[in-house]
Amino acid sequence: MAKEKNLYFSLLEEQARCCAEAAKWLRARIAPTSAESAASPHEPTPTALRRAAELHNAVADRLITEFITPIEPEDILALSVCLNGIADALGETEAELALFCPARLPPSLSTLSEALERCVLTLANIVGDLHGFKRPEALLPRLREVYGQAREAHSIYTESLSLLLASPLSPKEWIGAKSVCDRLMHDATLCRGAAERIEQLLIKNA
Repeated sequence: MAKEKNLYFSLLEEQARCCAEAAKWLRARIAPTSAESAASPHEPTPTALRRAAELHNAVADRLITEFITPIEPEDILALSVCLNGIADALGETEAELALFCPARLPPSLSTLSEALERCVLTLANIVGDLHGFKRPEALLPRLREVYGQAREAHSIYTESLSLLLASPLSPKEWIGAKSVCDRLMHDATLCRGAAERIEQLLIKNA
C-alpha cells in the first residue's frame, strides 16, 4: 500500500484542483471581473494542465506497482481518467478561444463560462472530501448539486444558441462564438460524468 494511507486521494484532489484552476482562468478570459481586467496578464492554465497530466500518470504508475490500494485499483484509475478528461477538454476549449480570438462574445457565453466554473469547483471540492470514503451520505447531495449545475449550463447553452442565430456577428465571429459555446457545454457534460462516476464509487464502497 502507498506509504501514506490517503496518497491516492491526495493525488486525485490535486488533479481536481488543477481542473478548477483551468476553469477559473478560462472564465476570466471570457468574463473577466474588474480586478482581473486590471491585473497583469498571466497564463497559469498550461501549467495547471501539464500538472494534471503528470498527476494522472503518477496515479497510473503507482497502480502498476502497488497491489494493495484503499479501494479497487480500477476505481481509482477510472476517476483519474475522468479528471484527466476534464483537464484535456478545458485545454481544448482554451485552444478554441485562442484560435478564433472572437472580438465579441455574446453575454450568454460569459454566463455559460461562469456556470462551468461553478460546476468544476463543486466537483473539485467533492473530490477533496473523498478521503477514505467517509460519510458518503454527506457527499451525495453535493453530487446532485453538480447535476443541477450541469443542467443549468445546458439551459444557458440552449439560450446561447438561440441568441447566436439572431446575433449581428460576422461569419467568422459567429463560428468562433459557436465553437467556444459548444466546447463549454462539452466541458460541463464531462463534469456531470465525473460526478456520476463518484456516485457509483460511493455506493460501491460505502
